[in-house]
Amino acid sequence: MEAKLAAFEASKRKPKPDLKKFIKIGSRYFHIEEMHKLNWYAAFKACREIGGRLAIIQNEEELNKINDRVEWLTNYWLGINSLIEAGRYKTWPYGEKQRPFIKWLRGTFRDHDYGRKCLVLLESKMLDRECDEYRPFICEAVIKE
Repeated sequence: MEAKLAAFEASKRKPKPDLKKFIKIGSRYFHIEEMHKLNWYAAFKACREIGGRLAIIQNEEELNKINDRVEWLTNYWLGINSLIEAGRYKTWPYGEKQRPFIKWLRGTFRDHDYGRKCLVLLESKMLDRECDEYRPFICEAVIKE
């Protein structure tokens, strides 16, 4: 785990997003990868390689618009995790200051389960899963104004 975290911290490569690989959903651009299932760490890297990052959904309206574009009953990696502090979900390594928007699937968040987990989107809700599992993922374009 320590080696994986160190590799993320060391990665400074941030190419400009190729917007041809993204679709506009609401006011932002997303890439929904369904063909290649990766673990969270590899999905993180794949998003960086196309000039994005794992998606951090901003609000319920955006959540619903994205959900309209994804496969039914499929879990998609997002950019929220508890890798730094078990049980505390953040947008590491993106350094966001505000708490991320999370809409938990009823009964899935367990205060007593302090494992290091990564969030997935499933049917307009979020739940945590082991980060080493292979899943499709959602990237968002990183556009600096």
